[in-house]
Amino acid sequence: MHPEAITKIENKIRGSLKNCLVANNWPQFESFSVHVDSLAKEILKHKKEWLDVVDIFSIYYDLVYEAITAVVLGEEQLNGNLWDLLGERKVRRS
Repeated sequence: MHPEAITKIENKIRGSLKNCLVANNWPQFESFSVHVDSLAKEILKHKKEWLDVVDIFSIYYDLVYEAITAVVLGEEQLNGNLWDLLGERKVRRS
């Protein structure tokens, strides 16, 4: 994949994570759907042979949920902006 395409995809991922809201440990679809849709369109320009929009949403949702559950302690319920909850360092690593 071309380096400019990779940069665009990384920026769209970062934007979607910064806008993702969490309620009771669950990413809220309406907060990230527009951003992930834009991400999916960019990815599908290059990888449509292997993926579709549903795959991209599923991968995004699964990875965000895994990141949330990795930092939840016991019965704790996280609520708020994902980027703030996990911290920039954790989000960049995920």
